[in-house]
Order: sequence, then C-alpha cells, then structure tokens
Amino acid sequence: FSKRRATKPMRRGMVRIAMSNNCTTGQNPQYCVGRQPKDESGFEKLLRDHANVYPTAEADIQFTFPVQSSEEEELRLIFNWKSALMSDLASFDNDDSLYPSVDVASNKDYYHGGSVRSGYKLPSEELLMFALPHHQERMRQTVLSSNTVKNVGCSPTIHGMACPAVGGVWSMVEHLHRASFTAPRVPREEMIGSLQDALRKDILYEIPANYMAGAGDTYFSGKMLGKLARILLIADEVGGVSKQDFDSALGRLRAGVEIWINGSAESPLLYDNHWGGIVSCGCDYFYEDGVGGCRNSYPNCPALTDAGQNFGAGFYNDHHYHYGYHIYAAAVLSKFDHVWGRKFHEHVLLLVRDIANPSDDDVFFPKWRHKDWFVGFSWASGIVTINGKPYPNGRNQESSSEAISAYEAVALYGDVLSTLYSSESGNPHERALNDAALRIRDMGRLLMATEIRSAKTYWHVQSKETVGVSRIYPDIYEPKVIGMMWSMLAQEQTWFGSEPWKSYGIQLMPITPASEQRDSGTWLNEMLPVFGASCLGDTNCVAQGWSVLVYACMASIGDWQGAWKGMAALNDSVFLEAGGDGHSLSNSLWYVATRPDPEDLLE
Repeated sequence: FSKRRATKPMRRGMVRIAMSNNCTTGQNPQYCVGRQPKDESGFEKLLRDHANVYPTAEADIQFTFPVQSSEEEELRLIFNWKSALMSDLASFDNDDSLYPSVDVASNKDYYHGGSVRSGYKLPSEELLMFALPHHQERMRQTVLSSNTVKNVGCSPTIHGMACPAVGGVWSMVEHLHRASFTAPRVPREEMIGSLQDALRKDILYEIPANYMAGAGDTYFSGKMLGKLARILLIADEVGGVSKQDFDSALGRLRAGVEIWINGSAESPLLYDNHWGGIVSCGCDYFYEDGVGGCRNSYPNCPALTDAGQNFGAGFYNDHHYHYGYHIYAAAVLSKFDHVWGRKFHEHVLLLVRDIANPSDDDVFFPKWRHKDWFVGFSWASGIVTINGKPYPNGRNQESSSEAISAYEAVALYGDVLSTLYSSESGNPHERALNDAALRIRDMGRLLMATEIRSAKTYWHVQSKETVGVSRIYPDIYEPKVIGMMWSMLAQEQTWFGSEPWKSYGIQLMPITPASEQRDSGTWLNEMLPVFGASCLGDTNCVAQGWSVLVYACMASIGDWQGAWKGMAALNDSVFLEAGGDGHSLSNSLWYVATRPDPEDLLE
C-alpha cells in the first residue's frame, strides 16, 4: 500500500485515488499479458492530465424538457458534477457556500455558446469520471463540456465495461415514450366479440372484501385495484357492457382506492417523520367464518417492527411497486370521475411524492426515493438489514417491469390531473395546478423512459451476435433475463423461487401500454423459447397464472392467433392466483388484440 500522509494540518482537503493497472496476481487477462501488467501508459497519462479536478458534493441532475410536449420526444438528461480544482483548495476561506447552485439546463446559452451565469464557474480543466455503457451510448458534446469517452483504462463492472469520460457536465439524450391508457392501435376487429364477452364477465369483478376495508397489504391490494382499473379502461374503449355495470364497477374502484387514502383503512397509511415517507401500519390478518380483517389497530403497527410484513414496505422496501398500482388506479378513477379527482388529488400526490419527489424544497419526502440516476434504474430495497447489517451484495431490485409501471402511473396521473385544471382559467391557483400536473406528467415520463432503457440494457439479456445490442454479461451467463439485480451481483433468481419462469415472468408484469416500449422484438424472440418451455412445461406456472405472460409475448412477436387461442383456453382460476391476480382475461385479450402486425414489429 502507498504510505502517504499529510505534512501539516488541513481544514479542507480532497484525495482522488485511481489504480492505473490491476494486474496484481498476473492471472487476470483483462489487465495482464504473460503474467505481466499490460501497457497502461495512455491511461496513466489521462489520469495525470485530469488529476487536479474532482466532483463536489453539490453534484446534481438536471433536465431540459421541450416547450411543446408530444407523445414521442427527446430531452437532455444532465449530470452536473459541479467539479472543482484541488489547486484552489489552499485559497478557500471559511465560507461553506463554496459552490453556489447553477442550473445549466435552463441557461439560455447552454447549447448556443456563451458562459454560464455568475455564481458557480466551471473549471478550465475538465473532470475525468467513469461512464457505464448506457451513459456512453447517449453522451453528447456541448459548448461547456467535451463529454468524450476514452478507449483506454476501461474496466469491467457488474453493469458492463466502464470507460473514462472527460467532461464536467454530462449531457445525455433520452427518448421519452408515450404515456397513454390505450395502445397505439385499435383492437383487431376479429377479436372484438371475444373481448366484449370477457368484459361482460370481468366488469363484475369484485376486489376481496378485506382489501375493500383496507385490511391487508398494499401490494396485492394495489394489483387488484389496477386490474379493475384496466377492465374499466378497456370497457370504455371497446364497449359491450351496460352503463349500469360500468358505473357499478367504477363505484367499486372509487371505494377501493379511497379507503387507503382517506384515513379509514383497517391498516392505515401513516406518515413517518423520521425517514420522511408514507408507510402502512400493517395487518395482523385473520380469516374466520368467511370474514377477514386485522386483529391490530393503530398505534399497534406490526409492519413498523416486522420486516416480513407487507414485503418490508414499513422499512421502505418496494414502495414504487406498491404505490404505483394505487396511483394507476387513482389516475383511472380521476379520468372517469373529475369531481373525485379534484377532491382527492392532494391525497394521491402524497403517494406520488413518496416515490417520485423531484424537489429539494419538499421537506416531507426525500428526492427520488428509489431512483439511482447514475445506474439509470431504481433500487427496490429500503432500510431492511440482516442481523443489523446491510445485505452483503448491496441494494437490489427484482421486477424492472413493475418499476416501469410505477412511473408510467405517475405520468398518467399527471396527464389526467392536467385535464382537471385549466391552463386558461382566470384563477391563478387553477393555472398553477395545471402547470404542476404537467410537471408530474413529464417527470413520470422521464422516470419511465430511463427505467425502460435500463431494463433493456441490464435485465433483458441478448446474444452478443444480436445486431444493435451491446451485451453486458459474459458468455458463461446463459439465461436471457436477470431475475434480481444487486449492487454486486446479477442472478437468475427471485425472492419467491428459482424456477426460470419466475425470473422471466416478474420482468413482464403488469401488462399495460408501456409493455410495448419495454420489450423489444429481438429480446422476445430470444427469450420466449426458454420462458415458454419453462412455464408451459410446469403445471405450477400455468395454474398460478404466469402463462398469461407467455401468450402476451407470443402476440408481441406476431403470433397473435396462437396467443388468442392460448388465452381463451385459460381457466378462470388463473386470474385469482399470485401470478395472475393482477391480470384479467379482458386485459390479456386486449393486449393480444392490439399487437402490431408481424411486418410492423418493433425491434
């Protein structure tokens, strides 16, 4: 080890350490040749050229949203590292406000020459940082930052080959996807009859009584609310159900959504002022003589002391999964009931703020509870520990698709909310609410887009021969999916089992319009033979409802007729099981019916 020490006391200081060559045993072919270190002189020069620059604690993310919104558009995601020079440290005084904030994203000269406004000033020397594959492919040069990826000193990581990038303000192009309750095309005429038959049954769906009383967990209750919400949307689009049945189903959705946010749930939602979040009290559930409920009541809250309750949501596990479903249902309810939407929008916003708060000014919730902007995706794990210590493999996320769906829900809620408040109103408060709703929509779309791109990059595993795909994982990893992503581990495994179909299925639910942007045709073609064989050959997979997702994938790669036949043959019971209770036959047939023709498939 290098033996270095300060020669005199230092109030302020900064140390950056880099290993220029990792050939320690002589056996790693990445760093060694013939048991000797590779020539890394180019990397060593790069390190020395940028050794004086470091990122500060004021580093932040910023966005450039278009003035005019459209269904498909691009924006810039900016990592402003707020870099500074080590050579300046000696001249700093005792002023701790050393790095005034600068919003380079809103600076009118940012892309058109000129200098940033007064306050913070970018150093003349540029910062050197490592960039992951999803940064490298979208990084763009600007007048303030060269943002050049170097081909020396690259190092393998769990998230692919990280390479040095020069630039103090990274600017990356992000493609926003449409956020809609409907598909980009209408259902096939051939399937309308079958779809309406399913709707006439599904519109009568009743959420279990315990969830209608707010007794139970927020995850499965949310899935069932989302299920009923999708049935209503499809009934509105396709028709075939009576107004009486539609209104009755809407009333059940209204009661089911409201119970969780109006304070009357048997397992109430609480505000935790220690960590800043909405948590469930938890339910010591009983079921006797056909009646279920919670033995406990507030302030006796088992979810706050038992990490096994409610999937650990009392310890901030999976909040985006749970509340995403509730927000989606609230968005649909607000779409059909504007009076309810206006009355309860602040209640719903508490859930939105819990999982997607973008503001430093919100003193009640942290920014981006789950989102890790550097790796591009969310972490589902909260503050749960093992025997008082963090998990040895770091943070984790299992279902990339439910994370995508959560942010889809945020975008859709903002979109619906923007229709409830007029931008043309003479009331300034009304106009402010409309503006806030549009911001929620756009932030949800950005969160969804980055989550989709990360799912495609890090969860959807494809062959290195696939055109247009840069494979992240070594050839020895044969599965076509990652079941669980950890900070230091990627594995084909889930919390609830090791069967391959579980790892595939948990990356495909729920089925919503966003699924089309999430799942590329090339990935589906590679993974479906494995997923299909694993699931359809296992009676548990079929009985528990996971085969619904096999047929959805079949339709997505062109075999909509085979998928239709498979869906139609499913037993009604599969939509009540753990893998299928968030689906309905109506939504499943709707997805098959709205898939593109084979010649129009997206890659």
